[in-house]
Amino acid sequence: FVLAGFVGCDRAAGGAMLALSVAFGGLAIPGFKLSHVELAPRFGGILYGITNTFGNVCGFITPLVVGALTNENQTREAWQTVFWIGAGIYVFGGLVVLVFLRTDVQDWAKDPDEEKNPDDGDAATGKKMELEKTDTYL
Repeated sequence: FVLAGFVGCDRAAGGAMLALSVAFGGLAIPGFKLSHVELAPRFGGILYGITNTFGNVCGFITPLVVGALTNENQTREAWQTVFWIGAGIYVFGGLVVLVFLRTDVQDWAKDPDEEKNPDDGDAATGKKMELEKTDTYL
């Protein structure tokens, strides 16, 4: 991402660097979307909506920041600053996830009825199911 600020006036190289940064950024999307369901399986859609709302704030703040940095200052250094800010945000977000993210189902998201009656038996008879012990594995 930062390399796009160092390619000078070569449009093809700049476009390639930006395309690569978007492609590598897209690799994080599957993990991000799954974490909502892992944290709260019953509320995954609601959590995704909330986090997506806050995530879209960048969509209207970014043009303001870029405009402030580059208005009447269309220099390579100004655009390098823009790209460094973007890279810093990516690194900060990645570090926060590495340090704080846990994917255990949260207590507030658990079904209280499921905790009282865990699904470890036959619902029709109420008898617990026992696995047959065998010496072979499939």
